[in-house]
Amino acid sequence: MDGGISNGVAAIMGALVGGLASLGSTWVSERTRHRRDLLQREITKRETTYS
Repeated sequence: MDGGISNGVAAIMGALVGGLASLGSTWVSERTRHRRDLLQREITKRETTYS
């Protein structure tokens, strides 16, 4: 492979991996936030019911 081509491929792969890591991190963060919100609503509902 030519040096320029391999450098270009490496740059594209780096950008792709970085983008996927960012996407994965955001997805996990949002999923955790959603679960926390659901749990908080359930706790509030039970506190209201049993008080």
